[in-house]
Order: sequence, then structure tokens, then C-alpha cells
Amino acid sequence: MRNRIVVVLTVVVTLFAGITSAANAGPRAAVLGHVCEGPVGSTMKFSIVANGSIPAGSTWTVATTKIYPPYQFNATSDSGLLQSTRLSDKSIQFTASATLANGTVVKITPSNFFVASTGSTNVSISGYGGSHSVTYSATQDPC
Repeated sequence: MRNRIVVVLTVVVTLFAGITSAANAGPRAAVLGHVCEGPVGSTMKFSIVANGSIPAGSTWTVATTKIYPPYQFNATSDSGLLQSTRLSDKSIQFTASATLANGTVVKITPSNFFVASTGSTNVSISGYGGSHSVTYSATQDPC
């Protein structure tokens, strides 16, 4: 299998109400995970679900373990409520510029990470609400 660079340019805004999780229940909680969207569900996006309000100033870092120079890892949010700051070639930080109301779902699409024909690449989100990661390899794709 040949090496590949994953480049994704998909932006979607979605709002849901009443989403809960027993593990993160409380007046202020975020549930971190991922969804698969796009043609044939082929695009992995991290999701941040507000289970209660998420305060302004909350942060999340999206990162990868591998890039292919000269490319830099990138991640885009589907919400104008998150501002991004590059931390390094392999990570981007998102900061909530306003409170995310209960039930709000924000999706972040990572791109420009490297998946080699051998080994694996992890892509992760961590911050307010915990952490979540997915693994890509020549034989494994989270979608």
C-alpha cells in the first residue's frame, strides 16, 4: 500500500438539544468523540458536545503524531465560536470565544496528517471534557 496524506476540507454546523452522557453528566461538561461524515461517511471529525454549558475560554488541543513535510497539520472548526491558534507543526489549539450552550455540537475536522504504509498515526483531541483519539494505518481507518 502506498503512503498517503489525508487532506480534508469539509465544514458542517450542527446543533442538537438534550444530548447527555452519564459519564460526563453535570452542570458543566463536554463530551468528546468523533463522527464520520461526507461521501460514504469517509471524513472523520472530532465532536465536542455541550452537556450543560461550556464556559468561554475553554480550550481543546487537536494534534497528530505524524506529518509529511513540507505540510503542516491543520484542523478547522465548523463553529465561529471557536478560535484557533497553531501550537506547532503537529498541533492546533481551539478556544471558545463565548459560552457553548447545552446541546451545542461543534465539529473539528483534522487534515494534512500522514498515514504511512507501515506503522500507525494517532490523531487526538484533548482539553475541556477529557480526551479522545483515533488511529489510522494502512489497514485501519476510524471511518
